[in-house]
Amino acid sequence: MDWIGFAAVIGATGTIILGIIVPVLNSLSSRKDKKLEHMFSIQKKEVDQRCAIEEKRIRELENKTNSIMLHLYSYLYPILTNLQADRVTIVQPHPYTNQQYISVSHEIVNLKRGVSSEMGNFQFRSITEWKDVVEIWKKNEFLVFKDINEMKNFRKLFAEAYRRGCGAAIYFRLHDDNGHWIGTLAIDFIDAYPTLDMEEFQNKIRTYGNLIADILTAYDPPDEFKK
Repeated sequence: MDWIGFAAVIGATGTIILGIIVPVLNSLSSRKDKKLEHMFSIQKKEVDQRCAIEEKRIRELENKTNSIMLHLYSYLYPILTNLQADRVTIVQPHPYTNQQYISVSHEIVNLKRGVSSEMGNFQFRSITEWKDVVEIWKKNEFLVFKDINEMKNFRKLFAEAYRRGCGAAIYFRLHDDNGHWIGTLAIDFIDAYPTLDMEEFQNKIRTYGNLIADILTAYDPPDEFKK
């Protein structure tokens, strides 16, 4: 038997087979790569679309939030200036679904008189501990104290007003469309209670207070205030 010739035939056959199989395998591999590439392209497009939708939602939410804040502070400033106040704050219960605390959510101060911000000093006060104060805030549309000594029966409220440097204070009940208490508008006077017509005074507070209540959102304390 011509082993050399047989080996040559086998070698040639192998070369032919490889010449057929390799291109086929390469073709299959190429088609597989293209299929995977197409699949990944579709997935990437879906991810990009979801990201674009989420980014749009976030932008819309930010625009809406900025608009609400703009309107809210446009209502707070007239109370500060027109009513000769020194500090105007909004106290809200939170978290919204399980009200455990009260905190100052918004605040403006009379910078011309050098009045300091107290927002950071009134965060995460326990509603249980402030129950007596919360109850009178809930029950009364207005609480007017022309002298803080008039609030001595409400120990925590008196101590807080004294700490804030108040000589007088007014509290206005904020409520939702169902009449539920959603917060309190607190107006501080460092010196004496202003000599303004009381009826006109309260009408202005009521007008701006109700506008604030209409757009007031749930309070989520900033990270620096969170426990």
